[in-house]
Amino acid sequence: MKTIKLFSTILALSLLIFSTSGCKKDSSTDPENLPVELVEESLPAIMMTLSAISYASDTLEVPKIKSHIKELLTNTELATQGSWSLAWGPGVSSGGANMAFVAKTNNLLSPVYAIVIRGTVLTNGPDVTQDTSVFVLKPFLPNGEAGDSVATGAMEGLIALLAVKDDSTGNTLEEFLSSITVSDASKATLFVTGHSQGGYLAPLMAYWVMKSKNDKIADKFKVRTLTFAAPSVGNKPFTQNFTDAMTKNGGSIKMYVNTKDVMPYFWHDLIGLDHNKIPMALPLPFAIKLGMWLEKINSAGIQYDRLTDATGIGFIQIKDTTGYSTSSIHVQDSLYKHWVGVQHSHNNYLSLLGAHELSF
Repeated sequence: MKTIKLFSTILALSLLIFSTSGCKKDSSTDPENLPVELVEESLPAIMMTLSAISYASDTLEVPKIKSHIKELLTNTELATQGSWSLAWGPGVSSGGANMAFVAKTNNLLSPVYAIVIRGTVLTNGPDVTQDTSVFVLKPFLPNGEAGDSVATGAMEGLIALLAVKDDSTGNTLEEFLSSITVSDASKATLFVTGHSQGGYLAPLMAYWVMKSKNDKIADKFKVRTLTFAAPSVGNKPFTQNFTDAMTKNGGSIKMYVNTKDVMPYFWHDLIGLDHNKIPMALPLPFAIKLGMWLEKINSAGIQYDRLTDATGIGFIQIKDTTGYSTSSIHVQDSLYKHWVGVQHSHNNYLSLLGAHELSF
């Protein structure tokens, strides 16, 4: 996912795999006691930049990924302003379907960390398979409450991330979080963030931290979840229990979406893609796939639920459609896939947030 052109080209493959394979109020309105360097207004751009950095080096070679992440974290032109460093990872799962790293601020008196989870790399088949494994729900493991259920692929993604290790220390994410020392009685701020696939895995990771049975983790962090372009992958009991855990923790969740991006409509409001013409009128091939997805979800008795109201950040104006002004289904389908890619692009999310785009 390095350019819009690449995204739109390979999106056709992802949609083919798809075919074979609204909202609540934010429950945290109290002001956060953040260090002055991390004012609320800057957080979306900073967290989206960290999320975009996670796409660095589309490769399974961990040393190359680590080097590229470190380089980008030192870039003072980005919204992160060179003030974050790599604290753990990156941890890459077997087959490369999932990746995460932990960044830490360098110049704050209080410790501030961010678990950053990479989104889908569409050239990686296991990534797409995980994203579309949504027609069976699995209980949230290992620390969920009764009734918690999430999409099979999402649960597999979280389990994979909890198993990966930092190649330098050999520590898992749990071991790293356990090792963090908090100097006073207050909790350390822990952000959990991601775009796309990373966006739907971020709340699962945040919930795992908040529900941890590890006493070296459970009471150490105030967990703040920021997601971008995230589909919904949990049921209503998961939403309720997540909210309860977040309230007890003193944390928060914010979800940011491009209002013309299709991905945030998955999987709780698929019909909204048609009703709202997202990102434009649906071509027949996609409408047929949409009907198939709806039928499979309804037949399985699944009802996905949104964790919180999403904050719209605008959209990329659709233009230059004159070359597609034909009734040809093929041409309409190509145009639609192009604009799906444009609206979902991590660089365009950065642009909409007023942040510097990344060049890989």
